[in-house]
Amino acid sequence: MPAAANDTYVAPSYPYSTEATIGAYEEFDWHEITAVAGNEITFSARTTGGGCIIVILGLGHNWDFNTSLYLPRYSQDSCVTSFSKAYTVPPGGGPDFSIVITSEIIQDVAYHVEINVANPSPWGAVAGILVFIILAVIVGVIAAVVRRRKRAAPPPVMYPPMYTPGAPTQYPPPGPAQPPTEPVSPPQYPPPP
Repeated sequence: MPAAANDTYVAPSYPYSTEATIGAYEEFDWHEITAVAGNEITFSARTTGGGCIIVILGLGHNWDFNTSLYLPRYSQDSCVTSFSKAYTVPPGGGPDFSIVITSEIIQDVAYHVEINVANPSPWGAVAGILVFIILAVIVGVIAAVVRRRKRAAPPPVMYPPMYTPGAPTQYPPPGPAQPPTEPVSPPQYPPPP
């Protein structure tokens, strides 16, 4: 059976979302998007009625498997039920891209695709740096508290030796006997004048 014509979809605005079906004898669908340097392209695709899809981030419009280029790092070249990725357009990159959807099975495959093109949020990097700083401060505080407690800890309590039954009790030896002494009267002072 001859291959059916491929379907081309053009994203009129972002975010862009659509449901489509790759026919059993259709080679692929592509969704044309435009993004300039610094833009972040986020895209996700999933099957909605069984089967599997291959998702490719292609360079340029009017995409063709024989002549067009694609970005393997941002593509899924084995058949899956869902895939999502984000790509930031480098300086000198773009402006034409295509999200290409195909399948390696010969049956109709329904799918849903979502595409967004926007400037990346600076909060992503800032949040990562803040989390790192907070963790470093927490570890530093815990280390300082542990060090301080070790340094300020009182010396261990010295307990007397344990009583052992049958062991002789040690008392100081008695001294030599002293003769009794006569009581000494307190000194006498003259009365005050």
